[in-house]
Amino acid sequence: ILSPSNRCLVRRQYPESADSSRNSSPNSDIAGLPATTGICGGFSETYAALCDYNGVCCREEVQWDVDMIYHSQDSREFNLQDFSHLESRDLALVVAALAYNQYFLRLQAANLKLGSEVTEQILHCVGRSQHLEELILEDCGLRADFALRLASVLADNSASSLHSLNLSHNPLEDRGISALSQQFLYFHAGLRSLNLSKTNITSRDIRGIGSWLLLLRTPETLPSVEKFFGSSLSLSHISLSGTKVPPELLRAMLQGLCSNTHLQDVHLDLSSCEGIKLGWGKGRWNAQIMNTSQRN
Repeated sequence: ILSPSNRCLVRRQYPESADSSRNSSPNSDIAGLPATTGICGGFSETYAALCDYNGVCCREEVQWDVDMIYHSQDSREFNLQDFSHLESRDLALVVAALAYNQYFLRLQAANLKLGSEVTEQILHCVGRSQHLEELILEDCGLRADFALRLASVLADNSASSLHSLNLSHNPLEDRGISALSQQFLYFHAGLRSLNLSKTNITSRDIRGIGSWLLLLRTPETLPSVEKFFGSSLSLSHISLSGTKVPPELLRAMLQGLCSNTHLQDVHLDLSSCEGIKLGWGKGRWNAQIMNTSQRN
């Protein structure tokens, strides 16, 4: 999880050499640890390994709090407020350990100013975790571009289980909020809770979020779209040029057209359609469109 390209905490503890057989990347080291064994999913073991790799002292009070308090309470919430006494670098290592943890489902850091090292690891955790369901970062002094970066890591993590998000009381830029709202459509468990109060959200953002939430509220929309284009008898021209149609909606339309045996010479215009840019590769779209043209 930690690499020099992450601009965070790593230094190599073991010098590289031509005859060295040891792979010193954290990925290989941590991957060898059992992900679900041990107290609280083996958090303390993972945390200790990261501390060793980074050449810093393992904080025993962190391990004690997790192994004794969290475990005795059967708590699946990891609250960074419980470790607010730590320096930013030490706290970042605590968060880094969560990226490999399958036990904790909720990460909370309300009313705690987070340094850049910590937010980097939160983003990495969200981008890697398949088990994190709730992220609460209320009044954490997040940078304006945090929402945009969060949207990016979510787009790269197709296995994310996130369904609840609280970024309230942070000065987030509106373009980041807009990009983030587009990811809600891909939440496997659906969007259950969203708090963006006291951010720089605009009325335009609210309308945009509303349109995405409308699609989430009506899961029957996609089958209906596919059925319409699959059974139409007289379509000759379809233009979505310059629109912001969600990728899933475009896919449903294309699948419907591909299955339609009645249409001939259909002209399909998707130029400058933003749905093509959001999470689907250009090659896949071209192949789908070509298939449609050949069939029709």
